[in-house]
Amino acid sequence: MRASSRRVLPWAALAVAVLAAAWAVAYARRAARGPSRAPVVSPAGLPALPDPGSSLLIMAPHPDDETLGCSGLIRQAVARGATVHVVVMTNGEGFRAERSLMAVEEMLEGTVAERLQLARKREHETLSALQACGVSRDHVFFLGYPGAGLPLLWQPGHWPLSRPWRSAAMLSSRNPFPSSFSRGAPYAGQQVLADLTAVMSRVRPTAVFTTPPYDIHPTHWATANFVLLALAQYNGQADRPVPLYWYLVHYPHWPVPWGYAPSQPLRPPHTWAHWPGLSWFAVSLTAEEVRHKTACLSRYATQGAAHSAELRSFLRANELFAQASLAPTAAPAAVRDPLRNLPADWLRPEEDIVQLRVAGEAGAGLLSLELAAPPDPSLYYTVVWHSLAVPGPSVASFAWHNGKGVVVLAAADGAVRPLPATCEVRGAELVTGLPADALIASPVTLDAFCRRGRHYANHTLTAVVSLPPPGAGEPAPPH
Repeated sequence: MRASSRRVLPWAALAVAVLAAAWAVAYARRAARGPSRAPVVSPAGLPALPDPGSSLLIMAPHPDDETLGCSGLIRQAVARGATVHVVVMTNGEGFRAERSLMAVEEMLEGTVAERLQLARKREHETLSALQACGVSRDHVFFLGYPGAGLPLLWQPGHWPLSRPWRSAAMLSSRNPFPSSFSRGAPYAGQQVLADLTAVMSRVRPTAVFTTPPYDIHPTHWATANFVLLALAQYNGQADRPVPLYWYLVHYPHWPVPWGYAPSQPLRPPHTWAHWPGLSWFAVSLTAEEVRHKTACLSRYATQGAAHSAELRSFLRANELFAQASLAPTAAPAAVRDPLRNLPADWLRPEEDIVQLRVAGEAGAGLLSLELAAPPDPSLYYTVVWHSLAVPGPSVASFAWHNGKGVVVLAAADGAVRPLPATCEVRGAELVTGLPADALIASPVTLDAFCRRGRHYANHTLTAVVSLPPPGAGEPAPPH
């Protein structure tokens, strides 16, 4: 028996190893291919490729995001005679890993001085990379908002100019950066919108590019929200609608394969590849253009970009964009979000938002937030809606935590006040009654997120919807 076992075990081990290797290869190929259905990236390339009459506006949450997602497109656009402008929402002064790379004597100057110095370095890196792509200094706008605070500026509490958010990193509630578009402006959502609107009016874009609402970095999805709101307002006054394209930067287990693979294509994450309403397009890059993008990325020394596997994962044979619709959806207003769109080690079922609905009822409204599991009282659930009315807009939100819900309204005059609301849990749904004041001028942008302490777990798509008129019906009112 022992002799037989010694003969069988090596062969069994070999068989297991072969099967494991075959499974790993198959998994890697399947992951690289993405979904097994028909190709999701349009073979026609990006619609309306840049020409001498085009004006591209690239919105970057941080310095380097524009290079990761769009530097190939930027270079091609400039070569074709198009105009390119770049907006950088934040200066990235709060990234600790970057600050640790600075000289000791600079760090000893003090926290705020150190962050100001880092902000200047990151601005210089951005200008250097964009200059290599053919974008001049006067076509780059640094807005200088606090990255950690941007999701808070989107909400009613820090929307009005009179209620700015105070940055613990900069010890200030106003923009301190000398090179900013609005130096000294308050850290308030209304100011962010005003800056974006002013930039759009100045450059008159024919296409806008930014990160998507499903990017897992809070500064990235907050940037998406602000850009969508500003562009929707701008389109309401423009001769023809300006298209919006999204480029993804932060997403779990993506890009595939991980690391430097310049001959490999960049494909959509499986979850979003066939999501209704998203159209995917690729801009192909030649080997020389990939080398140029590599050189541009290497200029971000504070990021360690020349050696970062994460950042070098974007040096691919193409750049990838999803086109988002800005057309309002009809009442009842609904925003759907994919189930299990993030891995289990990132997202628990009670954090997984499935659908968000707003309906009218008896002179007011009803809001329903559906989850994959019953809500956890220790978590924070928030829904935000912004009116596209000009001037304005008003903004309202619903938040639920520890079994209690509250509706907050920031009116166009800057007043912020809580509104009476009833709330109940129905299985995996949170349902709340909305007072008439919360149904601000339609259409609105509508989005929701879940937070675990300070950690943002899940954010829905952000959609433009028409709020329902009173008496629209479902869902049934709370008791």
